[in-house]
Amino acid sequence: MHSRRVAVGRDGEGLRIAPLRSGTGARMRPLTLSFEHFGPYRQRQDIDFSALDDFFLIYGKTGSGKTTIFDAIAYAMYGEAVGGRSNLERELVSRFSPAGSKPWIEFEFFASSARWKVRRSLPYRRQNRRGKESEAAGEVSLYRMNEAGAYELLADRPTTANQTLLELLRLSADEFSKIVLLPQGEFQQFLEMKTTERVEILEKLFDVRIYDEVTEIARRKVVQLDALLRAKREELERISNEVGAEPSARMADLERSLGELDVRIATMAQDASLLETEIAQKNERLAFWQALLAAWRAFSEIEQSKPAFDERERRLGAAKTLSALGSLAGQVDGQRDEVVAALDKALRTETELTRLESGRGDIEAAQKKLPSLREEQDELQRRAALYQRALEAWRQKAELLDQRQEALQRLHDAVEQCVRQEQAVAALKDGITELDRFVAGEPGAQEESQKNLMAGEALKRLGALFEQKERLEAQHSEILRKIQSTEDSILSIDRDLATAEENLARMDEEFRHAQAGFLAASLVAGEPCPVCGSREHPRPAGLPESAPTEESVRKAREAVERIKSLRSALLQNKENLESRLQEYEQELKIATRKISEEWREYAGEALGEVSRSAIESADASLKSQQRELEQRLKDYRDARETLQQMRRSLDGAERDYARIQKEKAALDIACAELEAHIGSLAEQVGNDDPQPRLQEVQARLFTLQNEISRTLARVQEWQVAYGKVNTEMEIHLATVASKGTTLAAGLGQFLGEAEKADVDSLFHALKSSEEVAPPREPHPQFQPGPRRATEASIQDALCALARDLPQTEKFGLEADRLTTLARSLDAVFSAHAISEAGVFELLEDILSAVWSQDRIREEEKAIAAFKEAYTQRRAAYEVLAARAELSSPLELERQERTLVEVCAALAERKKALDASGSELRSARAQLVAELERLRQLFSRAEVLKGEYSATTEEFGRQEKLARLLSGSLNPQRKMPFKNYVLGLQFREIAARASERLYRMSSGRYIVEADILSGSGNQKIGLELFVTDAWNGARRPVGTLSGGEKFMLAISLALGLADSIQERAGAQRIESLFIDEGFGSLDEESLSLAISVLEELRGDKTIAIISHVDELYSRIPSRIVVKKGVSGSHLEFERD
Repeated sequence: MHSRRVAVGRDGEGLRIAPLRSGTGARMRPLTLSFEHFGPYRQRQDIDFSALDDFFLIYGKTGSGKTTIFDAIAYAMYGEAVGGRSNLERELVSRFSPAGSKPWIEFEFFASSARWKVRRSLPYRRQNRRGKESEAAGEVSLYRMNEAGAYELLADRPTTANQTLLELLRLSADEFSKIVLLPQGEFQQFLEMKTTERVEILEKLFDVRIYDEVTEIARRKVVQLDALLRAKREELERISNEVGAEPSARMADLERSLGELDVRIATMAQDASLLETEIAQKNERLAFWQALLAAWRAFSEIEQSKPAFDERERRLGAAKTLSALGSLAGQVDGQRDEVVAALDKALRTETELTRLESGRGDIEAAQKKLPSLREEQDELQRRAALYQRALEAWRQKAELLDQRQEALQRLHDAVEQCVRQEQAVAALKDGITELDRFVAGEPGAQEESQKNLMAGEALKRLGALFEQKERLEAQHSEILRKIQSTEDSILSIDRDLATAEENLARMDEEFRHAQAGFLAASLVAGEPCPVCGSREHPRPAGLPESAPTEESVRKAREAVERIKSLRSALLQNKENLESRLQEYEQELKIATRKISEEWREYAGEALGEVSRSAIESADASLKSQQRELEQRLKDYRDARETLQQMRRSLDGAERDYARIQKEKAALDIACAELEAHIGSLAEQVGNDDPQPRLQEVQARLFTLQNEISRTLARVQEWQVAYGKVNTEMEIHLATVASKGTTLAAGLGQFLGEAEKADVDSLFHALKSSEEVAPPREPHPQFQPGPRRATEASIQDALCALARDLPQTEKFGLEADRLTTLARSLDAVFSAHAISEAGVFELLEDILSAVWSQDRIREEEKAIAAFKEAYTQRRAAYEVLAARAELSSPLELERQERTLVEVCAALAERKKALDASGSELRSARAQLVAELERLRQLFSRAEVLKGEYSATTEEFGRQEKLARLLSGSLNPQRKMPFKNYVLGLQFREIAARASERLYRMSSGRYIVEADILSGSGNQKIGLELFVTDAWNGARRPVGTLSGGEKFMLAISLALGLADSIQERAGAQRIESLFIDEGFGSLDEESLSLAISVLEELRGDKTIAIISHVDELYSRIPSRIVVKKGVSGSHLEFERD
């Protein structure tokens, strides 16, 4: 059986026509629809479409959510909102649901001989674990039922699922929306609209933008070609103006002028070459004389500086000699400083050594006392160790007493716990034995419950088969009624056809008899008769008053053809109904057979006829038994869980009992061991605490240790200091002796070298030349050393140190060495007849006057550079002078001035010649450019002429096509291509609507479209006319009554749906949903409308969506939408 039910669409007045097919020759019907948190519905809603009649009502207040049912089906099939809610998918989420609720839809339908299920969730806002809102994407799952009756997942991705459903339905979302949502109210207004308004409506229903785009493309192409022609024409005119009347003669003149310029340029280039050679020769001689003059001036300048550099060279020799002596003076001065520093250290060390010698007696007394203190320390340490061991034994005894008391308490607790655990184990064993006996009956109860469940499934299948059989019987009766109605219509059509054919035969006969009268009426005096050729017509035949015209005969013949066409349609409809009747009868037989088989399988016996009461009684008894069995099984499950818990508890109790027994035995052994250990310790330490005696010994030992430490530190500190000072004194004395000996030798060598070099003459040479080159600061290497810390001489310091040394054998030898060194220094000073102060003053004077090595090197470089420059300049001048054979230097300046004047005059001549050549070359370049420009313009003009001709031909073709598409090709009737296409589609809709209107009006009305009814410059004429078959009159649709207009509006809506569905390759629509559109009808028109819809029930399922109370009372099968503050919900009613 194929049900043809469909869900409704959006709120607002309009027809809902749902496609119930999938693929060629297949049918599609909805089965169930479920949704939650969708639109105004907060809670879950479930709809079983198979439980509704062929004619039912969806009733509710405005805005309650009646058409949300269609929105749910559309979203389930396409994953998007269609119609007026397109691109508003997020608005479909229920505002009555709590935040974060997941909206979902589940739709089951039958298509292509299979059962399908699609489930989708809408995008919604949800909170994550951190409390932040995020967008949850929509989900989809598509299933198909297999042969075993289970759903298999086909797709879980939106792209795959959408593509599968699109191939299944072969309708896009836009096509689906246009088919299922055709506004009834707008079609009633459509009947009374003007042509321009009807065009706007059709443009909304049919996407004709492509025809406007084609027309616009053609127009733009014409504009482009026109602009291109205009540009080429303007360019040709510009080229013609620039070239002139005789371009060949003009180019010949330019070529002749160009040849003359080339001759003049060549002559001028030759003159310029000769002049350049002469200028080069004069410039070369001028350069020689200028070089000779410069060499003479440079040599004269350096000759004047030669005496000063000779004096600098003599002073440099004195500075070098003094520098060699200054090096030795620096060494001696450094030696003197080292000796003075060593003497200072030796004197300070000698003072510290004297201080340490004064404390030697106290240190020796402290060393004698240390042995007795150490003996007393050893005795105290031995006594403290004995007391410490006694204290440890005393503390161990106290700890063992505490452990014995704790062990005795734990042993007592273990005995009591062992008794209690033994009793708990016995109780658990008794309880387990009792529960084992109880659960032994569970398998039998489970087997009995499984049999009841299988019997319940069989009863459910029987109930479903009974409902299917009842629906088939109702539909079978309805088909029989439709067949009878169709046969009555065929009889009526046959009578109308006989009347129309009789009328046509009569009119044909009368028309033939009136031919002579028609011929006589066309005769003209003096004109030959077309029959006899006579020019006189004395007695022409008369035309009968009842003679029909040729137009009336044609209309009568068209009326006969229309009636025949309608009769064929009715015969085809009857044949379809009879085919469907056979299908229902076959399905009834199958359903009856399945009911008998199911009952025999359930009851184990075959009945003549199974009644619904028997099934209901068996179902009630079975449910009662099942409830009892479920309670018994629940008791068994509870007992089994309790048994498992008791067994786990018994295992734990037995383990605890064994553990307690083991702990008790261990505690007995521990108590015996503690008693023995405590007795042993009591014999060792007695009954007195050794702690006070130990503290007394430790205090005395601490005081004694501090005293010993202080004494040892004092002795050690004195010994270290004395050894250090003694060692330092030996080092300082050795340093003084060594450095002093070196100083005596250096002084002797220095004084000898100073006498040889004649220091006074060197000082005089340096001072006499200060004005030539002022002396610089001496090098840091030759700076005089620091003055001594004391004004006493080195000899006095040596004698004082030797006198103050300790009177020991070691220091006595050192004193003799110091005295000998003082005598050596005195001998050196006496040999050179100079005092110690005079020697060191001489050292300071020499070190102050010595030049640094950098200064000496710089002075040497300056003198060498001067000598080299002097030699070069003199040689350069002498070579050039020899070539020129000069008599005097004054002749140089005269020759230079003469050559400068000659070169300046030649340069002016060359500049003038270059300027003339540049002008000639510029004029030649202009001539060449002009000639090339004329040649290019001439060539471009030839190319443009060919392009202009080809573009003109293309423009003619494109301009004609654009005028054709825009409707301006025929000035008497302007009809654009888009309007022409709309007119053809409008004519097709009217033809389809005419067939349906004829059946609805019992063969009285047909509707015709006239797309050429306009006149003048109207772009299109979309006029509708109704022909009344009862009287043959043709009149506008505005003359119809309200009920008749309703029939025509429905016919147009169905015609439009058929046209769209056929263009999409879909099967014809078998369900009709009317959304509102009844509120404006009076009672008589409303009754007629319901009767018309009743007539369509044979091959369509009719659903009305409305809030009109009159329809609520007339339609028995209803879905009622209840609206509340927490959202809407659905209720199902049947009278």
